Amino acid sequence: VKNSQRDRERKIGKYWASELYDIATGRIEPSDFFEKREIEDFESIWRILWGIVGEEFVAFLLEHGQKEEYQRQNRITLDYEDEGISITCKPDFLFKDKIIEVKCPDIIPDKIKDYHKPQLEAYYQAYRLPVYITYANRQEQKIRSFQYKPSEKYWNSVMEKVKAFHKSLVDNIPTITS
Repeated sequence: VKNSQRDRERKIGKYWASELYDIATGRIEPSDFFEKREIEDFESIWRILWGIVGEEFVAFLLEHGQKEEYQRQNRITLDYEDEGISITCKPDFLFKDKIIEVKCPDIIPDKIKDYHKPQLEAYYQAYRLPVYITYANRQEQKIRSFQYKPSEKYWNSVMEKVKAFHKSLVDNIPTITS
């Protein structure tokens, strides 16, 4: 099974909001940036499947419970041309007055998970709308939503780490691609 996030064509300077946490925390190293990864373990495949089902479930609830119009997976790019960096943001649900991102963890958290915050902050930076994260869990049969509280200070700290990652990638192109 191919990992659709990892199968996106990799280009230096082109990053996804959903990978900012991994970049900022070093889970993605510049030397790993161009590696294509396949998902082979059943648990990972299962999580991907339930993520898709959970998002479809929330879409169903929205379509049958709300009269507001929304777009699914609308894409916008934050461009930092001086740095040679662009960040693609693709929230699950874009309304005229808010964004909803859906995650389907094994256990519904009591607060927004740290590893989702850079993605949510990027959505806020791109759209300047309130951002909500909805956690849905089929086993617990629960849905819980939280509003993300944006922070320029936090965004700047994430971007400093992204810039350092990018610089390392650019400085080591021959080493990485050979």
